[in-house]
Amino acid sequence: MQHRYLVAFDPALRNCGVAIYHDSWLIACTTVLNRYTRTRGPQVWDGLAKSVHAWVTGRVASGCAYHYATELMEGGRGGATEDLLEIHGVIGAIVGKLQATHPGLWTTYLPKQWKGQVPKPVMLPRIMTRLSPTELAVVARDKPDHNAMDAIGVGLHHQARL
Repeated sequence: MQHRYLVAFDPALRNCGVAIYHDSWLIACTTVLNRYTRTRGPQVWDGLAKSVHAWVTGRVASGCAYHYATELMEGGRGGATEDLLEIHGVIGAIVGKLQATHPGLWTTYLPKQWKGQVPKPVMLPRIMTRLSPTELAVVARDKPDHNAMDAIGVGLHHQARL
């Protein structure tokens, strides 16, 4: 049986929540920080994508089946159009880096698709209730912030566990 990885993302311009599932079980999570903290544009997107790629590559095996799930922000909720374009640039850069070394299928989810209108103080405990004892130990070990918890939620939704 070929092992499968699901890598889920909650991307932003300055950081990216990442959760890795191996054969459907959470094995690692973090928020990867961008070394560019003040500028915008392709150099910034590439910087975060390189950091995400390095973190993911250090935790997955080669020659396996990969699937990627990412939150895709949408307009109309008070977010500036230029911010949305920047985040979509980050997603494109991450896709490009990972596809080059670990090709796989990509799925995107709007926030309303995976969490609806549920506020973070309600959603984060809900995510925790969907994790196995082994996965809860991963959360305790990795101490994810809300960005990584959202990535965990995207991954759980993708697997129909949330």
